[in-house]
Amino acid sequence: AIDFASEMVAAVFAGERPTPGYAVEITGVMEERDGLRIFCRETRPPAGLLAAQILTSPFHIVRLPRRNAEVRWGSGTGPTTSSGASRTPETGSTSGLSTPVASALSYLVGPISGTLILLAEHRNRAIRFHAWQSILALGGVWLIVLALYVAALGSLFVSAAAFTPLLMLSTLGFGASIVLWLVCIAKAYQGRPFKLPCAGARAERYANTRAGG
Repeated sequence: AIDFASEMVAAVFAGERPTPGYAVEITGVMEERDGLRIFCRETRPPAGLLAAQILTSPFHIVRLPRRNAEVRWGSGTGPTTSSGASRTPETGSTSGLSTPVASALSYLVGPISGTLILLAEHRNRAIRFHAWQSILALGGVWLIVLALYVAALGSLFVSAAAFTPLLMLSTLGFGASIVLWLVCIAKAYQGRPFKLPCAGARAERYANTRAGG
């Protein structure tokens, strides 16, 4: 049963086609600042294939958390995979890993693992999005924390009174980065749609541009 107070349903229908063998599926969802974008993909039958005289998958229905925002549609693969009430398709990956596993591994060692996944994955936008977000977000946060520790150490030669506040600030930053790291891994593995401030929009743009060729 679907609780429409907290959930909503998205459906895509292929409609009438002159040639059999078509399929359509919802491949992902992405939260935007002013709405929710749902991605769908249409698959055409290979040339010369004698397909059955029916649509392979004429419709696809998924269940999503309710959002009081405008819903937009896009083609291709979104940065995250929705949790479907029916089947949830998995996009092909050149890395040989499933989308949830590769997405979570992108955050495992921050920008290092993000770069390795990015080099291995050339097609799956969801995986590339998480790899870019790991590089930009975790890489940026860790650089800031490192800079704070260096500043704390340098303050010993300038003003000893500044050492303790800087050390506390850098330690708090390190703790926050660990929490962010764990949240990113968990959400990526669960396929939950999330974009981090600043880094998320840029990661999405990079993933779409490079994966699209």
